[in-house]
Amino acid sequence: MPGGKLKPNETPRDCVIRETFEETGLRLSDLKYHGELKESTEGLLQWVDYDKLPYSNMWEDDQFWVPLLLKGESFRGKFYFDEREKNSSIIRSKPKGDKRYAELCTKRRMV
Repeated sequence: MPGGKLKPNETPRDCVIRETFEETGLRLSDLKYHGELKESTEGLLQWVDYDKLPYSNMWEDDQFWVPLLLKGESFRGKFYFDEREKNSSIIRSKPKGDKRYAELCTKRRMV
């Protein structure tokens, strides 16, 4: 999935359109894609079914928030990565409007 950061004064919609083009070559209009996937230095681009997403080849935090996104759920999370220790800490996720905080986990990956 394309990702990136908002530029100053950029709307989230414009950021999605820009980042998608920069990383895939797809042009979005009304958040619909047109064009062909192109190679990227950030990884192999391919279409996959939601239930076959290769989480083992993705950022560690993706396994926690991508399923929520695909279900259309609102959520908040903080993900900290420490390359020296090869670990990521998932602090918490709070679905919008939900009064409870769910502590997800602290995951360590040894390399």
